[in-house]
Amino acid sequence: MSDPIDKIFVGEDVFSEKMDNIAAALLGVAAGQGGDIVVKSWKEIQMIVRMGLARKFFSIGDIIYAEKESAISASCSNGSVSVSVNAETFIAAIGEAGNLDYEATYDGIEWHKENGDPVNLTAYGISVTGTPTANDKIVIHETADDIPMVVIGFDQETPVDSTRTHSMSLLMLNTFTGVVFCGTQALMQFPDGLPAGNYCFSIASGYQNSYGGGSTLYFTLAQDIPAGGQLYFPWGYNTQASATKISTYASATATSATESNVSVSTTEIAGATSLGTIANSTIQTVTVASKTVKINNVERARYGSNNWENSAIRQWCNSSAKKGSVWAPKDIFDRPPSWASTLDGFMYGLDPELVSCIGEVKKKTVLNSVTDGGSYVTTNEKCWLMAMGEMGVSGFSSEGSQYEFYNKLLGGTIADWSTHTELIKTNKAGSAQYWWLRSPNTGYAYYARLVYTSGYVSHSDAGGGYQAVVGFAII
Repeated sequence: MSDPIDKIFVGEDVFSEKMDNIAAALLGVAAGQGGDIVVKSWKEIQMIVRMGLARKFFSIGDIIYAEKESAISASCSNGSVSVSVNAETFIAAIGEAGNLDYEATYDGIEWHKENGDPVNLTAYGISVTGTPTANDKIVIHETADDIPMVVIGFDQETPVDSTRTHSMSLLMLNTFTGVVFCGTQALMQFPDGLPAGNYCFSIASGYQNSYGGGSTLYFTLAQDIPAGGQLYFPWGYNTQASATKISTYASATATSATESNVSVSTTEIAGATSLGTIANSTIQTVTVASKTVKINNVERARYGSNNWENSAIRQWCNSSAKKGSVWAPKDIFDRPPSWASTLDGFMYGLDPELVSCIGEVKKKTVLNSVTDGGSYVTTNEKCWLMAMGEMGVSGFSSEGSQYEFYNKLLGGTIADWSTHTELIKTNKAGSAQYWWLRSPNTGYAYYARLVYTSGYVSHSDAGGGYQAVVGFAII
């Protein structure tokens, strides 16, 4: 028998967890005997999961609500005093997100919480302008979105922390918001830069011949492209290549073009330097006048990339940053997605207690065979989109086994390119939406998988702004 004094030496965190485990075990016994147990917090859910008791408390298909702050305001009862609040600081200090009001009262000397304890407003991100008087009251009003999450599996994740063996996986019941998977990429990148001058590039014959395939396009750059700069050629669907305008950028993060609206023409410019041939192929590296030129897959330059690991949407899923700080280039051809300056990261404003209970897991995602070599990649994720294999689509077993939820929902695995109304997802208003998966169509460099409003398992351009359905696991 171990000495009870051992608890002193295991450390506060470990001891607290051991006590939590004892509490969870007692809860498990009560639940097994038909006891009426009410789980009140994400920490309690995590405690239950870690003890391997999740199935005693929850069932596949159960819905648990996650709260994500959507707005926060501050007011003072004294009209001569103005108050502001930093949402990020306040929520971190409070430790929760919800539809809640918080009050503080001034006693003539200092501010006090509702329970009478003195409070340092600065620590909560609260700023006061003006001179308060006794009995002035501050009210902080927090508004949150309730996000219904469906229990889709137990112990089906591989935690990054190898000391953890249990998990409970959750997926949004509804779609959340429109998010571009990956924005249209640059056509070329210049590690050594490119001087101003006359240039041309060819489009491979056999590719989109009706819209410019097999032709050579000539243009003139009036300004140098610096080292690391890009040439952007957003050739749209069913559009003549010769009608497309070129823009150049100093870097992948530059939002203002160095040069824009540069016309191209099939009319030859004598002495123009060729930058190579663009094609639906792997990334090319060529040398032009002793300078390196990186040539992108033409489809990615038109419609975006379907590589989950480097995708903009993956960054959004896993980010707790504010708008403008969520996205960063992961590929030399990346351009800022349309939402880069307008969307906070998904985890921004999420209930801090919930965030502390979300575990990082290993996820497998297949790769396309055009630019990425086929096979699959393993990434570590806090939050993620569903993969074809996880839903049980045949041919994608390398992405992992089918979640129990989808096995019950669909009656087993399903064929690719099939329609299942059970897969239809709606927004909160009840309108059916197209929703992204993280898998690519492996035969293309730009098609990412998604589910149509009919429940059809299909694909679309990565540059499309379809809906996100986020999953995560309590570990």
